[in-house]
Amino acid sequence: QTDLFERFQATETKIAIQKDGELTDISRDILEELLDTEIPPLSPGQRKLVEISDDGRFGFVYAKNKSVCSLVGKRAVDLAVIGIDRVIEDGAEDQVEIIHSYDAECSWPLVLATRAASKAKSLSDIKRVATQYPIMTSRFFEMNEVDDVEIIPTAGSTELFPYVEF
Repeated sequence: QTDLFERFQATETKIAIQKDGELTDISRDILEELLDTEIPPLSPGQRKLVEISDDGRFGFVYAKNKSVCSLVGKRAVDLAVIGIDRVIEDGAEDQVEIIHSYDAECSWPLVLATRAASKAKSLSDIKRVATQYPIMTSRFFEMNEVDDVEIIPTAGSTELFPYVEF
């Protein structure tokens, strides 16, 4: 293992890849085309955190989605494919530079959703929002001049929150 980390440190370019999730395969495809190299796969259940391209030029760090942005911002890696949501929510807008956007190729929208039986028909009718994106949600309501909304940060299962009283 020590040998692997020493070889990783010697690579020209270090790249963070989301270890698992929706962005993993998208990142691999983008980076393989951009770098003209094969990205070593991470096998399910594998605990290896770094890998090296066959030619030894690129080192890959497999990290959790929430860690990728800070790895770039703190210069532990040279680049990564990350969602703009992570850049904003991690407060890293001044720490990273976006060199290319793939919006047209692989983006998914954020939506504001309520229960089907909700009486909310406009933004001003909304008093509480559960979200995995509290910063972006706050900015959205501020831009739309709605300032009396309680933002409830969540870490998952957000789709259940319209049905939960708290």
